[in-house]
Amino acid sequence: VQDSKHGLKTARNQLCTGARILALGNFPIHFQMLLDVADHPLTPLFWRDVDRVNKQDDRAASRLFAA
Repeated sequence: VQDSKHGLKTARNQLCTGARILALGNFPIHFQMLLDVADHPLTPLFWRDVDRVNKQDDRAASRLFAA
């Protein structure tokens, strides 16, 4: 990993490419969890961060891991 922004984008893109599950430390994350979080009214995650993803968006990657 080149830097932290690149690492966040890589992890986000791996989760959204059809991977069944992504393990972050001891915590598994799967795509349905992202959909549920994006649908919540108080989330920092936008629906466009999950659906129709811009893979180069640094802020979207940051929002994903802040949610």
